[in-house]
This record gives sequence, C-alpha cells and structure tokens, in this order.
Amino acid sequence: MKNLLLITIILCSHWVFGQDKTTHSFSGNFEGGTATYSYYEDDNYERIYNGKFAYSTSAEKYEGLKINTNGSFSENLREGKWVFSIKNIKSPVSRIISSKEKAVFQYMLSMSSYTDLTQKEIQAIQKVVSSGSLAEFQTYSSTLSGNYIAGKLNGDWTFNEISTGGKEPELTNEKNLPINSSVSFKDNHLIGNFTYKRDEKNYVSGQFNNNGAINGTWTIKWSSKGNEFENISEYQNGLLIKLLERNISTGEILFRDIQNEYNGKAKMAEAILFWLKNDEIEFIQLPISKRNYMYKLEKGIIKPDFEYNF
Repeated sequence: MKNLLLITIILCSHWVFGQDKTTHSFSGNFEGGTATYSYYEDDNYERIYNGKFAYSTSAEKYEGLKINTNGSFSENLREGKWVFSIKNIKSPVSRIISSKEKAVFQYMLSMSSYTDLTQKEIQAIQKVVSSGSLAEFQTYSSTLSGNYIAGKLNGDWTFNEISTGGKEPELTNEKNLPINSSVSFKDNHLIGNFTYKRDEKNYVSGQFNNNGAINGTWTIKWSSKGNEFENISEYQNGLLIKLLERNISTGEILFRDIQNEYNGKAKMAEAILFWLKNDEIEFIQLPISKRNYMYKLEKGIIKPDFEYNF
C-alpha cells in the first residue's frame, strides 16, 4: 500500500512539473526593432507566446517613420484587439529610392537642357540623386486596428491615414487626401459592408455575403486629369453580372462589357487586396499607404486564403 502511494505521488509530481507554465518576460532586440512580451516554454523548450506583446521598429525603405505594434497572444496565436500605428519621428519623411529610380532621375538631369524643367526642379532632382532619397511627407500618421480570435481575423477592422506634404518637388504643409477604410471579418473572410475612401470623389464601396463572396452593388469613384469617373458593378455570389463605367463630368458611357479590365475594377481590387494580400517580397516594394502591417510579422497569424474574380 505504501509503495502504491509512493508511486502515485511520483507520477502526480511528474505530471505537475511537466505541465509547468511559468511565465517569463522578454525585452530587447527583435526582428530589426525592439519588443517586450510574455511567454512560457513547453516540454520541448519551445517558446510559446502568451500575454501582452509590444513591438517597435522603423518602416523599411523610409527615413523618419516609426511603427508600433500592440496586442496579445494566447498559446502562440494572436487574440483580441491589435493596433498597428505608424508616425513620423522627423520631418520631412523620405523614401529611399531604388537604383532604377536613381537612373531615371539622372537621365532627367542629363536631358534638362532640352526640357522645360525650372531651376528649382533641377535642384530638387539633384538633391534626390545625391542623397538617394525622395522627400514624400512633412507629417504622416496611420492606424490599423481590429480583432483576432485564435489567430484569425474576426470582427471589425479599420485603417485611417492622414498626412501633409503637398506635391513634389517641393513639400508644403498642404494636407494630402486621407484614407479611411472599414471592413468586417468572420473566420478570416471579409463579410458585410466594405468601404475604402479618400473623399467624396475617390472611394470604393460595396459588400460581401456571409460566405465571403463579393455581392450586390459596388460603386467605385475616382478623379483624373480634371475629370470624375464612376464604375457601378453588380455581383451575385461572387459573379459579376452587370457593369457600367462612365465619365461623370461629361456623362459619357465608357464601358459596359463585363469581360474586359477597366480602371474601376483595378481600383476595387486594390482596395480589397489591401486587407488580404500578404506577399512579404512584394510588401516592401509598396508605398507606405498600401502596406498592411498586420502581415509584416508572421507570428501568431493564420493568413487568409482568397480567390476573387473582379
């Protein structure tokens, strides 16, 4: 009897210590920035993120933009509300140009005597070539926030961006068009109403059904070269059944053929894919306004699969 009791105690002790989830904290260098988070180690000494998570780093290929990420993990998966915020820490904010862009600017300088470039524009281009960067904003701020359940997108998500800078080559304090987008997810699928808006003349508005398919009437508006345009598309369970694209300024009907690619379709796809596309290689090639930082860190997220015929 005593031996049986002893064996029971040993087995129970082994089970208790084998299930030990002592919480540890990390604070230090992390993925090109710094992070603070809680975790425990499993029986295989694997680190399991569990608890609050905060991460700060700089935006790739930009000078002067700081990214802050705050959220929580539950058993290695993102859980609850997460916030991804970007803000300028110096002014102006510059984008580091590629070798191809630099070659284009150098060519523009070599041909300047044959063009109508002003002396101020020539000096601005010379500055870009010598510094290797292009000033894009005086100020910049954006916030992306929403909810996860067990690593999947669930509930309401919003993205808001405001910036100043005006037009190149000389930055001003003029406000740029803002971006305001709101969507809903269920189990990693877009559902319900969708909006991606810059102003009353530039927006995408529509809806998804409960299965994540594009549905109902979608309206896309944009302006270009002094004219305003509109695309109205009707979908039924993901299938495009009617389309009209027109010049609002003149009233001219431009297209009705649903088989062809038009400007409205491209703008609709761009707005939707902002929320879904997660190709890391392409990510850093995008301008800051088109980067969705929920996908920059792969930890704890189950990336959504998507297949849309726009």
